[in-house]
Parts: sequence; structure tokens; C-alpha cells
Amino acid sequence: MVRKKTKGIKKTTGDYLHHGTRAALSVIPWIGGSAVELFSILIAPPLEKRLDEFLNDISDRLKRLEEQGKTNFKNLSENKEFISAVLQAMRTAISTHDEEKLNALRNAVINTALDDTLDDAKRQIFLRYIDELTPWHILILKGMADLRNAPPIPLKQFIDTYLPDFSAEEKEFFDVLQRELSDRGLLGPTVDGVRMSLDATIGGVKLTSRHGDEFLHFITEHTKEKRFLN
Repeated sequence: MVRKKTKGIKKTTGDYLHHGTRAALSVIPWIGGSAVELFSILIAPPLEKRLDEFLNDISDRLKRLEEQGKTNFKNLSENKEFISAVLQAMRTAISTHDEEKLNALRNAVINTALDDTLDDAKRQIFLRYIDELTPWHILILKGMADLRNAPPIPLKQFIDTYLPDFSAEEKEFFDVLQRELSDRGLLGPTVDGVRMSLDATIGGVKLTSRHGDEFLHFITEHTKEKRFLN
């Protein structure tokens, strides 16, 4: 009897993720088959879609860069720092739905492909920041970088402009966000650890630290690059 040859089925990233998570759930003693089924029905499909979209977008951008002679797939496949950056970004990408953070992750991966001069420890720390910080943290940092050469404005106007979904009434929460940026060394001495009133003015001076500028540079799209670094 002649066996019919079957074509190999190409597995997506989601397939591997799905099977791996199912296997992990099945070996946890207190999680039964119903939990595995719940994962299969409710969690797996959107999780697979999210990760596939993330990787496909990066792949498309890398192909365009290769066509422009700005990067090389073979070199990237042998670049340990790049592979590690992609894997670290993937772990964060599957755990967030927020486009601000996903965009920062995509840009971080692309910038790693384009420039391998950033210290590997800093790259890992910056990727961890994307995981830890909220979109509001990132928007505050970007806003403060924008104000470097702009006329000073009241803090309330800053919040209304750069955090449109944030209520100025939640000023105490803004203080928390600012403090967490300061704790990571991302803010300059002008605002580092300074608790401001809504009437206080900011701008016209450098508000971000060198470390903060490097982080913003790392998460900014190469084709729309802002010069955070001098």
C-alpha cells in the first residue's frame, strides 16, 4: 500500500504558544481539564492573534529595512542580543492590549536591529521599563521631553494636553506616576522628586534625564525619530 505524502503544516507562533500553555496548565495539580478548556476557548485565540500581529508587524518592517539595505536577516539571525530582545519583547506583548506599549515594544525591537551600540544591560532594563510602566508613564515622559524648548505651561494644561483621558482631579495619582518615573532615573533634577501643584508651571528647561532621553530614543520609531539625544 502506497502512503500518500502529506504536505507539512506550517505552525504559527500562536500554535506553539497554545500547545505550550495547555501543557503547562495540564500538569498543575489543582487545575483540571475544565481550566484547560477555558483557556482554549477564551484566552488562546486572542492571545495567539495578539502575538501573531505583533510579530508579523515586526517582520514586515524588517523586510522593508532589508530592502533598503539598512539591515540583514542573516546577520540578525546570528545576533544574540537581537534574539534576546525579541524574546523579551514577546513576553511583554502577550500580556498587554495597549497600543502605546505595543508600539514601544515594536520600536524597541526595530531599533535593536538597526543599532547594536546600546549596552546590552541598558537594553534589557529599557525593555523591562516598557513592561513595568503604564501608557500614562510613557506619555508623561514624552510630554516632558516635548516641553524642553517650549514656553512654560501650568501643570493642569500639561495634563489636559498630554493625558487627555486623565482627570486633573486625580492629581495625587499623577504624583505617583511622576515619582515612579523619578525612581527609575528618567526625570531631570527640575522635576525629579518635586511635588507640583496644578498651578505650577513646567517647561522651557530640560525636564528629562540623560537616562530618560536614551529610553525615549529606544522606543521611538526610526522613521519618525525625535532627537531626544544631543
